[in-house]
Amino acid sequence: MGTAVVIESRPVANTETAEVRANEEVANNELWALNLGKRPHDLTLEVRMPGAAAYETEVRESVPARFCHGASLALPEGLELPVRRAGSRRDGIAVDWKAYAAKAGVRAEVRRQGARAHNDAVREGLERTQPEVQARARADNAEVIVVWTAQVQAGALKRKHFDQSCRTLITLGQLDPELYDAAVRELDGG
Repeated sequence: MGTAVVIESRPVANTETAEVRANEEVANNELWALNLGKRPHDLTLEVRMPGAAAYETEVRESVPARFCHGASLALPEGLELPVRRAGSRRDGIAVDWKAYAAKAGVRAEVRRQGARAHNDAVREGLERTQPEVQARARADNAEVIVVWTAQVQAGALKRKHFDQSCRTLITLGQLDPELYDAAVRELDGG
């Protein structure tokens, strides 16, 4: 038994067979929405087996729906999976989904990593396609954080909402983290 780190996960569209009418949108399948069933993925993995040097390989795995989160329905990069040998070939490995499911906090980990990947893609897309909007949002939010800080101090805005809003704006690249840190110091009396 070893581990494999997901380098890339590509869900396989079920349209690969010629002359077969297929549903291209597995995401809209009711069973998939309920986290039931499996979907094939082409995975690029860094495999780490005891007593052997780490190596990269590509495998096709049927991934249980409950481990795919976010709009892409892909496994998050960096996810560590238990694997076992499946045959004598070097690339002959299989993910042990039962062992992975038994690990505490797995679903929360997948959701966090999926959300992080989604947020990174949104930020990258905004910076690439709308740089002027991003710059304007950063300038506007530099003023807004001053107002929000005063509202928290006056009791008109809950600290929890302030923190969540600021973290979201930081994630989107629309608020300078240093401005948030300064506001937190002011709110915490330091």
